[in-house]
Amino acid sequence: MAHNAKGSAKRLDDEQCQQVMDMVAAHGGCSAAARAMGLGRTTVQGRHDRAVARGFEPKVQALLAGDKAAASEGHALKSILRRLNVLLHMTQ
Repeated sequence: MAHNAKGSAKRLDDEQCQQVMDMVAAHGGCSAAARAMGLGRTTVQGRHDRAVARGFEPKVQALLAGDKAAASEGHALKSILRRLNVLLHMTQ
């Protein structure tokens, strides 16, 4: 669990929970998502576990279904990853 400067646990907000769910789904697992997010695997795994416990689900399928311009699943996935990367940088 993430900790603040005083050592007490820091709660993830809804946006952070959704972000980790989407990144793990888009990258196929916590290790790959951690590399893409520039975080440690255990940090992402912990965040993912807490998001799951709070009932969050990935919204990657909704992004995929809305991307009608993509000619193939590979292009659609790249588009999703670009969108998630933009969202990630907007929240930092």
